[in-house]
Amino acid sequence: MAYPQLEKLPTELILQIFEEISSPLDIHAFASASPIAFEHYASHRHHILRPAMRELETWLQTPRMLHDAMLACRLRLIPHDILHLDPLQIEPRVRSILESDFTYPPLGQSNLGILCELFRLRNEANEVTMAYASRAWSVLESEAAYSDERFGVLGPPFPHVPLVLSESEVHRFEQGYIQFEINRHCLHYDKKFLLATNRTYDMKWCFETCLMALDIIKGYEVLKWEMRAFQSIFRFLLDKYRVLVQRVRMRIDIERAKQLASEVSLRETKGSPTVQDRIELREEWQDMDTNHTLAFNKRAHHQELRYIAYLCSHGFSLLHKLQRMVATDRDDFILTTFRRMCSRELATGVAERREMEDFGFSLEELCDTVRRCHDPWLSGCYFWDGCRLDDLYWRVEAIL
Repeated sequence: MAYPQLEKLPTELILQIFEEISSPLDIHAFASASPIAFEHYASHRHHILRPAMRELETWLQTPRMLHDAMLACRLRLIPHDILHLDPLQIEPRVRSILESDFTYPPLGQSNLGILCELFRLRNEANEVTMAYASRAWSVLESEAAYSDERFGVLGPPFPHVPLVLSESEVHRFEQGYIQFEINRHCLHYDKKFLLATNRTYDMKWCFETCLMALDIIKGYEVLKWEMRAFQSIFRFLLDKYRVLVQRVRMRIDIERAKQLASEVSLRETKGSPTVQDRIELREEWQDMDTNHTLAFNKRAHHQELRYIAYLCSHGFSLLHKLQRMVATDRDDFILTTFRRMCSRELATGVAERREMEDFGFSLEELCDTVRRCHDPWLSGCYFWDGCRLDDLYWRVEAIL
């Protein structure tokens, strides 16, 4: 949207406004407000973007992280219609970016669109890091309250220590989120990262051994850290999406209970319902039992997990939008997209359906809460510093 009033502002004032803006997102918005603003931006681009460049250079500490962040942004900028295409149509678009030998230019030579996407990625990474680290630390400390996991003995009250992440931990969490952003697009056609969720001997989460820094370091050498980091972030977002899906189920159950209560009340006041009463009640039930609602009510557990995984493939940005939606709009979105997924699955062959079922069972393994103390994804064990885990270990020893 253009603002003709900006054309009347003196050059000095326009440049001063640009200097007060540090985010590329705001710079892009202001530069797009009028031709004269964009002209001044183009003429003084390097000077205007210098504060933003410093922030990004501080965040992207290594060439590898810069490369991965650029790759994630290129994937995020794929047209949104990709979300509604057939997997066979999605795969070549994603692979063409993942397998390209494209050399990314330095930050100073990147266009404003990429810089804006980098800032969005950084903001998301910061938000996910704080939320996931806080939850994982709480889980880790609660598991540490058990004095000896082998015998299941509950130890004395465990002192809680506030979480203050080190720079290396923040860097590791943010790297994990970037890996998630790169690989989530592959979930539309390739689920190998999530199928590799079996808890092998090397991956076994044992409190006494995994708290030792040396074992953690060995864990990074033995396992593909990028895959485990992706699974960890995926597991965290999956729980967030699952809360929204469960709210839809609760709303449907409440509406059904209200309908049953109104029918019982009608019988108590009027006796047997008349033909007109039955017609009205049937219409109310039909309004609620749409095709979307019926498909949702008939879902199996592994089917629900596949749907939540489908939501996770859209990343944190969709979760953020859904959380800010009005409840009814959010519920309609979930019911509609679930129905769309069911229709797509019904159109596949026997082999594809069997693969989907295997994927659902792998998700059940990933979401297993019965063996919670053996869950490395929930505890974030691939991101902590060894010294933090050492300290936690000795705090446990001190109270035994």
